[in-house]
Amino acid sequence: NTGDSMLFNVRVYDDMFGWFNLDQYQDDGTLNAGESWVFNINYTIPNQDPCMDEIWEVCNTATVEADFCHATLTDSDCWCIDVVHPRISLEKSIGCDGAEPGDTVTYWFNVLNTGDIELQNIVVEDADIGMIFNLPVSLGPGASYCFSWDFTIPMDIIADPFCNWAKVTGYVITDYNCHVVSVSDCDCAV
Repeated sequence: NTGDSMLFNVRVYDDMFGWFNLDQYQDDGTLNAGESWVFNINYTIPNQDPCMDEIWEVCNTATVEADFCHATLTDSDCWCIDVVHPRISLEKSIGCDGAEPGDTVTYWFNVLNTGDIELQNIVVEDADIGMIFNLPVSLGPGASYCFSWDFTIPMDIIADPFCNWAKVTGYVITDYNCHVVSVSDCDCAV
């Protein structure tokens, strides 16, 4: 209540959820001057986007009404949230067809943001090389980052062919940190 008088019969209508029952806030049936009532409700974004791979938004409008004397006061507010599709791709390759134990080979890593929102805190983990690479950049939609790493084939290697796996993970951090999600991909170079 931003005014200086008591309001009666306060009610809220939400265009997604309908009318809210505010009885729990109305001990004496009034919203006093300067008093506020805060409540929330959860909404799950549908799994099936109406426009797959396109950014779209979900907008939600709420309207409050309250009685004062013989008048009804009203106000509305709306909040919209973008629905995005985070994705990441890792391509790992090697510049030779074969090597012997003790040889040094070069692995190439290409990380690509295949989604429609910026990815941050991107990490490439390679268990066989024994390294974790923290990419020094965030990647916007369609952007990529390529790097290489030399690796000496162990003398006691048994696997033939030797498949060297790596995994990339990137994070989407939305405004107000209201939702943090990670995406990942794996690839093998033989």
